[in-house]
Amino acid sequence: MTHGGNRARVAADAPLEIGVSNFGPISKGTFRIAPMTILVGPNNSGKTYAALLAHSVLSCLSAGASPWSLASLVSEQHKVPGFRRLVSGMESLAASAGSGRVRIPPRLSGPVYDLVGAFFARELASTIEGNFGIGLAGLVRTGARSSKIRISGSVAASITLRKGSPPTAVLDPTATQYALAARAGQIAVYEHKPGNGIRDSRYHDSSVNDRVDLVLDKLGMAENLGLRAVLTLFMTIGQPYFSRPTRSYYLPAGRSGILSTYDMLLSNIVNSTKYGERDRDARITGTMSDFVTFFHNVPAQRPPVPKNGKTAVGEMFGGRLVLSKPRFAPTRITYKLNGTEIPIRRASSGIAETAPFQLFQSGSSRADVLVFEEPEAHLHPESQTKLAKHIMRLVNDGTHAILVTHSVHFLEQMSLFLKMSRLTPGQRKQMKYAPGDFLDNDDVSTYAFKADPKGGYEIREIEHSVADGISQDEFIHTIECMYEEDLEVEQKVEL
Repeated sequence: MTHGGNRARVAADAPLEIGVSNFGPISKGTFRIAPMTILVGPNNSGKTYAALLAHSVLSCLSAGASPWSLASLVSEQHKVPGFRRLVSGMESLAASAGSGRVRIPPRLSGPVYDLVGAFFARELASTIEGNFGIGLAGLVRTGARSSKIRISGSVAASITLRKGSPPTAVLDPTATQYALAARAGQIAVYEHKPGNGIRDSRYHDSSVNDRVDLVLDKLGMAENLGLRAVLTLFMTIGQPYFSRPTRSYYLPAGRSGILSTYDMLLSNIVNSTKYGERDRDARITGTMSDFVTFFHNVPAQRPPVPKNGKTAVGEMFGGRLVLSKPRFAPTRITYKLNGTEIPIRRASSGIAETAPFQLFQSGSSRADVLVFEEPEAHLHPESQTKLAKHIMRLVNDGTHAILVTHSVHFLEQMSLFLKMSRLTPGQRKQMKYAPGDFLDNDDVSTYAFKADPKGGYEIREIEHSVADGISQDEFIHTIECMYEEDLEVEQKVEL
């Protein structure tokens, strides 16, 4: 029985589960994105691959179907006879609707469904390439011909990445039926899901007609009623794949090193955007670019203080972060303690590593996801436990966190928060924690990356419960080996 008290919780968007095979070092495995997802395992076992893949999937699902990308897709498809027949069929259907609605038959909705899959595959592949900074062929595990990615939850799709071939995506079959109506040159698509009644396409996205107009204007086909119908149906079917209300942020390992060269990296990113192409020998991955621009875009007027009024930097190190926005220079971040103010790049590595988290913490929304690589980097064990507390509180405010860690202290502290769910708010307060400082069992998913006898590493779930916490087997084996070696040393000394 848990004694959580009353916490302000938000209903999470439909949870996602991601399965992979032959992706980087990962041979196979599945992981669920819970409010608190923790990945542990040896170096080079694929933890970062999994975390970065999750970040890429979440980023793609929330990016929206860009009118410019859609226009490019339509331009390509218009060369295909089957697509032109689809447009013609939808035009005839719209003309037959009169003043009412007409059902869209599977022979017309099916090809549009496939088109959504093709577009999703292309957008996800582009996002993955940008975030990893490498072509898709380089992500297929050595010795394998292809990588497979399975996404389940609010969306359901199977994606295949092949060496030397374009990526493909197959969306799971749907029982949803569609109908359309044509009014004053505009198209409205209605979806009928079993048990949900009939909904207009604008129920999900009130701007769907405006975005269709943008695509058609760019193509010079504003009067093409058939293509308008295809695009409106496309956006209705694709809504779950491109409009998830989630923003994903990635705090990479080596944050302090990146901040030490912040000005130079920002200049490189601006020049890359200006000239349209980056030097292949000095490629900046999407995650690094996003990290640097995140700092640049932090409003100077935002006080770097989280909602609960306690800052991670203040509790762990004393002092505070100060933000300023010079008119013709990048955002300046400094650390101030006892009247002395120094640039963040000259602060201790622990402060520089923690500062990005605090800035995220102060401005995150409940729909956000934070992918945090090696949160324990450069931190004393006591500071690690304090940072773990702030991450737990962020999760309890509604943000999701995906952590990649090698720290036994970090894992043990999260395990303690699980066990603390059995305490009353008063008992937690006696331990100098806030009444809501705990994690429910359903809040947590933990995974270890284990060597696969056939090669690579397999993702396996780690047992956890509110009674026993999170299993520490991943680290206990190393501790036991060190203890046995210690005994052996003592035995040899005594001889």
